[in-house]
Amino acid sequence: MTQKKGDYMRRLFILAASAALLSTLAFAETWTGRLVDGKCANPDKSAKECDAGSSTTSFILVVQGKAYAFDQAGNKLAVEAIKNRADRAADPNNPKSQINAKVTGNVEGDTLKVASVEVE
Repeated sequence: MTQKKGDYMRRLFILAASAALLSTLAFAETWTGRLVDGKCANPDKSAKECDAGSSTTSFILVVQGKAYAFDQAGNKLAVEAIKNRADRAADPNNPKSQINAKVTGNVEGDTLKVASVEVE
């Protein structure tokens, strides 16, 4: 009897966790914009020093003049996406200076809770 109750509780937990994950994904939005260094004083300007690069660890996505700072998980996803992007794999010494990205997630306050990052 105890094992059946444990199996029931585990299945109930898995069902609840799955429902929570699916509902989060259902409300996620997608933005396409320019990735800039999160340490840049003015991410709106087009100065080269604001462009994200292979050494960047914190990111901001600029979409139509509005800046969205990434959460910690998003920063990690962006670092991996930049490492894996096609033009760096072809010639890592000659990357494009400006990086555009498609980002899926949710805005919470001033932070973008990132679910996925695709660099272009």
